[in-house]
Amino acid sequence: MSAQGIRLSISKEGDTSHELVTRLSRLPVDSINNDIGRGLVLGAEGIVAFGQRIFDGAVTDQIIWSNGNFIGPVIGGAQMSVVSTSADDASGGTGLRTVEIHYLTPTLQEKIEIITLNGTSAVLTQATDIYFINLFHVQTFGSGKKAAGNITVSSGGNIYAEILTGNNVQFSSARMVPAGKVLRLAGAVAGSASSTSSARVTVKLVSNAYNGLVFTDPFILLPLGLVDIQDNTITYQFPIPSAFPAGSIICLMASADKACNVSGSLYGWTEDA
Repeated sequence: MSAQGIRLSISKEGDTSHELVTRLSRLPVDSINNDIGRGLVLGAEGIVAFGQRIFDGAVTDQIIWSNGNFIGPVIGGAQMSVVSTSADDASGGTGLRTVEIHYLTPTLQEKIEIITLNGTSAVLTQATDIYFINLFHVQTFGSGKKAAGNITVSSGGNIYAEILTGNNVQFSSARMVPAGKVLRLAGAVAGSASSTSSARVTVKLVSNAYNGLVFTDPFILLPLGLVDIQDNTITYQFPIPSAFPAGSIICLMASADKACNVSGSLYGWTEDA
């Protein structure tokens, strides 16, 4: 008879992942985080959001993502235009050929659309209800295996997602929580580097969810905490994972006193509300 152990679970009723298991069939339970990674907690999925910004000079409260001003949700949703600055990002090109847009609708439903790129000629999405883009990444590619140009998703002259030249995924620390889910924030990483002189950088964790409220205006981002860094990297593990309900936006925001590169990552998981 094999040795058995009782798995203690904080999962909802009906989740059978707490039942007796043999230690010979799998690793012993050591943390809820690891069990989520193993796919053993129903309705839970790990997430990582990471962004990087290159600042040419002093800035104040800029969201850490790939480039330029971050444009939040499209109120009411919209159809988007997808285009590259290079003809090589196309169905038969050496760059990216097809890309996936993971987005939320105005009712916060999760959807995915795959776009076949056509180089410098814009391709319209079939979806007309794109509200917030959580992920934008390569699906198929040519011999270059990376974007040959800057690939953008835009509407009304505003860029809502982008993959920069030489990359195959969007860099963005911003996420919006979909309907029926809660985001549990487990930790964050922030770093800065300046080539000629040390830049003083303040990185804030911000959200439109604060003290039990979720503001219906998603552009109101309140600080939940901050760190000051100077050519350094700081990692913070939250002792108790913070909870962000559906409709919450969570991201990292940076201020700097001079030119520098700033990066920031968030990690945790979503689970059924």
